[in-house]
Amino acid sequence: MRDKIATYIRAKYPCLWVRSLEERRVVADLRAVAESLSMRLRFWSIASGLDGDPSLVDPQAALAAVDAATERSLVVLADYHPYLAAGNAPTIRTLRELCGKLKARPKDRACSLVIVAPSAEVPPELRAEIVVLDYPLPTAADLEELVAKTATARKINLTDDERRAYAGQLVGVTYDEANDAVARSLIISGGLSPTVLAEEKRRAVERDGVLEWIEPDGGLDSVGGLEVLKAWLIQRREAASEQARAFGLPPPRGALLVGLPGCGKSLCARAVGLAWGCPTVRLDMGRLMSKWQGESEASLRRVFALLKVLGRCVLWIDEIEKALTVGSGETDGGVSNRMLGALLTWMQESRDGTFILATANKVESLPPELLRKGRWDECFFVDLPTATERREIVSVHLRKRSRDPASFNLDGLVQRSEGLTGAEIEAAIVAALYQAFGEGAADVTSEHVWNALAATVPITKTAPEKIRAIREWCASGKARPASEADDTTTTSRFDEIEGN
Repeated sequence: MRDKIATYIRAKYPCLWVRSLEERRVVADLRAVAESLSMRLRFWSIASGLDGDPSLVDPQAALAAVDAATERSLVVLADYHPYLAAGNAPTIRTLRELCGKLKARPKDRACSLVIVAPSAEVPPELRAEIVVLDYPLPTAADLEELVAKTATARKINLTDDERRAYAGQLVGVTYDEANDAVARSLIISGGLSPTVLAEEKRRAVERDGVLEWIEPDGGLDSVGGLEVLKAWLIQRREAASEQARAFGLPPPRGALLVGLPGCGKSLCARAVGLAWGCPTVRLDMGRLMSKWQGESEASLRRVFALLKVLGRCVLWIDEIEKALTVGSGETDGGVSNRMLGALLTWMQESRDGTFILATANKVESLPPELLRKGRWDECFFVDLPTATERREIVSVHLRKRSRDPASFNLDGLVQRSEGLTGAEIEAAIVAALYQAFGEGAADVTSEHVWNALAATVPITKTAPEKIRAIREWCASGKARPASEADDTTTTSRFDEIEGN
C-alpha cells in the first residue's frame, strides 16, 4: 500500500481518501512515504488543529493554512469526513478549489492531502478530485512478524508451525487489535493462547454487527436427512487443497438452498464449517440496510475486505431474499440494486476461498440475476422430510437429549410426523419432555412424543399457498432435490400435502 500511495503522490494527485479503522498504522505508513519523497508530514484533527496549532482547529482554516504554505508536504486530515457531508457547502467548495491549486503547484512546492477515515462518502463535487483507497487489514505475514517479535521479546520458543497457527488465529483483526490480543493472552495465560487469540478474532468479525461468528453444535452427522446435499458438500470438502488445484479443480464457489422454513437449510449451513475444518460466518443482509446514503454499500465492502483476509471460510447468507427482493430497489433509493450488483461482482471475481451458502424461503421473490445458471455451483430444494428422514430426525433429537431411540416406537412416531418439518419435530420432542417432567413421569415416552406431534399445527396447514408456490418453482427443474427419493413416502415430493 505504501508504494501505491507514493505513486499517486508522485503523480500529483491532490487528495487521497484512505478508508481504514487503523489510523495509527496508516499514519505510520504515510510518514514513511513522506520521508521517501522528501516531504514534510503534517497532521490535522479537530482535537489538536494543524500541527498542534489550536488556532487552526477549524476545518476551513486548516485548508487555508495548507494553501498558504510553500514547502513540500503531505497533509493528513484525520476524520475529516463529517465536514464534507451534505450541507457543508463552504468546506466542500474550499477543498475543491484547493485541489485545483495543488495540481498546479511546481515540484518544489508539491503538496497532497490524505483524508484518513473509517468511511468514505465523497461529495459529487469532489469525485473528480479525490481517489478512494481501501487500506487492507494486516496479512498473515504481517501477523506472523508480530507473533515472532512477541515470542523473541518474551523468550518464548515457537516452531514455524506454531507461529503460523497463532498468526492464523489473528487473521481478520486490525494490527492494534492483534497487539491487544497478544498482550491479553500474555496476561491471562503467561504465553500465547489460541483460545484468547480466537476470542479477539471473533470480536473483530462481529464488530459491525453485520457478520456473526458461528459456533456449530455439530457437523453434518447431526443433520437428519438431506443425504444428497450432504454428500455433495462432503465431496467438495477437499476442493480447496493443493492436490485439488494440481488436479485442475476450481475451488467451489457456493450453493443456494431454497425450500420450506424449518426443514434444515440453516442447520446444514451451520454444520458445514465444522465438517470442512474452517470457520463459518453468518451475514445478515437485513442489518446491512441503512437509512444513511452509501452506508449499506460501505458495510458490504467491509464484509468483503474481512472475508479476503479470513481466507478459506463458509459465508452463510441467511434468508437472502430479505434484502434482495425483486423491485425493492425502486422503493429504497436503489440501495438494493447497488448491493445486488456489488454482491454479484464479488461472487464472480472473488478468489479468496470463501464458500457461500445462501438460504431462501421465498425464492420467487429473488431477482433473476441471482438465480441464473452458473451463478452458483448448485441450487438445492429442501422439501419436507421423507419417512426415512423423519426417522433419522427423531433419532438425532432424542440422542441429543440423552435418550436412546431404540426405546421408542419409531415406526409410530414417523407415521404421526408426516407433513411436519424437522423444526416442528424437534419442537414436539421438547414439548414432550416438558409434559413428562410436569407430570412427574420417570422419563419421556413414545406416548408423550405422539401427543406432542398430534398437537402440532404444521406449516402445511398455516401456509399452503407458499408451499405450493415454492414446490412449483422447484419442480420446473430450477433446483436439485436435497434428499434421496423415498418409496415409503405416501405423498409426492412436489404435491401439496393434504389432511395432515
